[in-house]
Amino acid sequence: MDTTKTILLSVLLLAAGTASAQELPTNDALQAAIALAELQHDDAAARDAIVAIAEDPAVPMDVKRHAWLWFARLSRRMGDEKAARIVLERAARGDDELARRAQQMLAQEPQDPRREAELRERAEVAFRSYKSNPSDARAIRDLQWFGDHAARILVREYESTGGQWGDWGIRHALWRLDSAVARTFLTEKLASDDVEARQRITASVPPTSDMPDTTFALARRALLDDDALVVVNVLRAGDLLEVDDLAPLISDDRVEVRLAALQRLQQNTQRTFAGTEFNDPQRRIEARRIVAHLRMPLQATDPQEFRLAATMLCRVATLCAEGRALLIAYLARLGDDATELRWPEDPELATPDENAAGIAALIKELGPMPGRSTATAAQRCLRSLIGGYVYDGWDRTASGTVLAAARAEYVYLDGEWLDRHADDADAMKFAALLPATRERGGILGWLSRRDLAPDLFPILRRSFDDLVAHGSRPHNDELAMLLTAIGRTGHPDAAPFLLDSVTRLGDGADPAFSGLVAAGRRRNDAATRDVLRTALLAIEPGRFGFAASRLLGRLVRMGDVAVFADPDALDARCLQSRVACSDLDDDVRFAALGVGGMLACWLTARVQDGGQTIYWHGYDAVGLATVWTGLLSPRTGSSRRWAQDWDVLADLLNDVPACATELPREVVLALCGAFATRISSEGGNWPPPLLDALDRLRSVETRVHWRNDAELVAALGELSDAMWIAPSDFVRVRAATASRGIVDDVVAGRLVGLLGDRSLAVARCAWNALHEDAGLPIDAAMVGNGLTSTNPEVRLLAVEHAASTADLAEVVRPTLRDPSPDVRAAACQALGATLSLDVVPDLLESLRDSASHVRTAATDALQAIRFYHDEKAHWDRVFAGEAGLTATSAAEALLRQAAPANDSATRVLAIRSLGVLAAPETLPFLIEWTKDADAEVATAARAAIQRIHTTGR
Repeated sequence: MDTTKTILLSVLLLAAGTASAQELPTNDALQAAIALAELQHDDAAARDAIVAIAEDPAVPMDVKRHAWLWFARLSRRMGDEKAARIVLERAARGDDELARRAQQMLAQEPQDPRREAELRERAEVAFRSYKSNPSDARAIRDLQWFGDHAARILVREYESTGGQWGDWGIRHALWRLDSAVARTFLTEKLASDDVEARQRITASVPPTSDMPDTTFALARRALLDDDALVVVNVLRAGDLLEVDDLAPLISDDRVEVRLAALQRLQQNTQRTFAGTEFNDPQRRIEARRIVAHLRMPLQATDPQEFRLAATMLCRVATLCAEGRALLIAYLARLGDDATELRWPEDPELATPDENAAGIAALIKELGPMPGRSTATAAQRCLRSLIGGYVYDGWDRTASGTVLAAARAEYVYLDGEWLDRHADDADAMKFAALLPATRERGGILGWLSRRDLAPDLFPILRRSFDDLVAHGSRPHNDELAMLLTAIGRTGHPDAAPFLLDSVTRLGDGADPAFSGLVAAGRRRNDAATRDVLRTALLAIEPGRFGFAASRLLGRLVRMGDVAVFADPDALDARCLQSRVACSDLDDDVRFAALGVGGMLACWLTARVQDGGQTIYWHGYDAVGLATVWTGLLSPRTGSSRRWAQDWDVLADLLNDVPACATELPREVVLALCGAFATRISSEGGNWPPPLLDALDRLRSVETRVHWRNDAELVAALGELSDAMWIAPSDFVRVRAATASRGIVDDVVAGRLVGLLGDRSLAVARCAWNALHEDAGLPIDAAMVGNGLTSTNPEVRLLAVEHAASTADLAEVVRPTLRDPSPDVRAAACQALGATLSLDVVPDLLESLRDSASHVRTAATDALQAIRFYHDEKAHWDRVFAGEAGLTATSAAEALLRQAAPANDSATRVLAIRSLGVLAAPETLPFLIEWTKDADAEVATAARAAIQRIHTTGR
């Protein structure tokens, strides 16, 4: 195609909007005129030529309409907007593509011919700068800025040289321009019948990330070219090409296209098919499209092509079922080319039994999995492939392949698959794997979590014997799981065998205790309890503390009483061990403070057994009472045990109300007797937890269904009686506190008796219970009881309460001779508060007291009494009118005359007289009268106030 035709197609597309090259009219005169404008930049000559075409009656109308558009465009370039609009209004009539283009041009702002000319000149300068250094990033950016102006120059230069292979920079720039002229030119070249022209125009394709979207679309269409070199040229630069573009090309008949497509696909998917994007659903769709075309390159005779295909297979196979099937078919051939196999966290899997037979065949072909350092990439790949299926795909129907894989050590069964899919019928065949596999932890874990059939005991015992005999003892965790599985078989010989293994393992015997605990879980008979008890008591003190606590916990669950026959022996083995009751409740963890502490924690731990919640574990009421009676009985040389077990019992009783199951009555009876004994024998400070436990135990009597139990009521009554006379102040406080609000005569009598207690806390609780809570009036008998205390603080408290009695003086007067000066001082204050003259002789006597603060209190009391009586006598005389004429009495008389009840004149004279008298005590009245409604009265009051102030100075 010649230069004129190419330029014509470019500019006509620009002028006519979306019209294609095939829709443009063919007219040599119009083509020449357009070339004159676009190539030679002679707009005036071009316009004259176009006018001639438009006026020629022989020219078809469609050519004339195109000429009108070009006439308008050139007129605008030359600044003749009026002529352009006349022609465009004519061309805009109609509803075809040319009319719409004319309408668009009418809506556009007029072009500035000077600016257009300057843009063309500057585009020439930018082109020369770029041509001198095509690798300069700034130069190409400047050229891109000029758009169509730059494109016309590039097209001109390309055509002027005949499109030589050396014009790399021009072709490169055309692909990077966002220009309609450039796109039209590239479209024409890519559609050319000249293969070499298509090869040349694609030889300089830049990376597709540098192309505008519209030019990138041209490059993608070039992938459909019949010529292999054209396709390869685009592939080499297609860093943004998608899987949909590349996948079909990897199965192309042309080997060079397949190689280039595989290379580009490998580069483009290296980032998108890695890391967290494995979980992207779009990646899975793309993986299927790649897998659909991989079979041909995998059958290639060229090693490079095969390795590229193998890499792609490893990259995408784990994302879809089709990929896994293809991987299985070619895995043996991959060998060490399977190095790039990656496994996502959540692969899309095939159906549960799909490919199982193929994998079983592969295991035979590749052989057992050797050490990681000597395994081939294909073997490592197979290991990962099987792992993916085992953990996320296969169910019990594939158990044969799972067994084969485990036997060949291609999979490590961590028990998860077994938990989901295996059942009791599978236990035998998986247990048979134990001696043959190095990775047995998963199988052992699964077995140790199940109640196994007794016939597995011989197999598991042989596995243990083989491991120990050949010196290949597994990790302690694995050993513990194996021995636990032996215990869970429930075989009669399991417990004796495990006891024997304790001796065989020596210092490493801790796992054997886990087996014994499991044996006790399965069988609760006398023989099994004897074995567990023997094992527990055979532990050397200070060793295997955790194991000992678990053994004790299991015996508690089994209801064994004999184990507590010697608590001190248990203490030596279990004391201060950190206990995790995993066989009782996974969330229960506590620091055991001895046997009692363990028992208390176990008794309050809630567990499920046979679908029922159990609180007392294996003990019935008699067994529980027996255990606690033994623990709470004093033992020679074990005072620590006495105090310690009572403390943990307190914790137990405090937790009982949270339980749905109450303490058995036999236990309550035993505890009542033990508490009563301790109350009678122990003084000193009782710790708060023990006092709380005492309160909890006494609260039993409030439970309705136990009120008619005569034995229980009698025991609780004895416990209550003991509390009122307890040597411990703290216990007596609890007795008084628990009786608050009770007005029963018996209880009230006991509380009155505590008013004179030696403990201030006890006495205060008794006063509060009687007066504040029960509302009983304070009488002389109560105060008298309080004054009998040997504690001066208690007597002082009684004196303070005496103020509420009717005959206070008679009750308090004897305390003026109390041994405590503080009590005597308080008595003086109380007597002074009576303001009675009858107590003056007693207070006068107290003025000679040896304690200064008592004398001070007596003086203050006498002054208060004297002041009261003096003032009373004085005011009695005033109100009786018998007072003599003194300044004070005169002021009082004048105040009465100045009162608001008198007439205005009398009030004014009286107020003025008060000012002359200058008695300051009258100021409050005068100040009030300054606000009087009578102006003369208010004025007189202000003057009197001023005079009193002046006199005072």
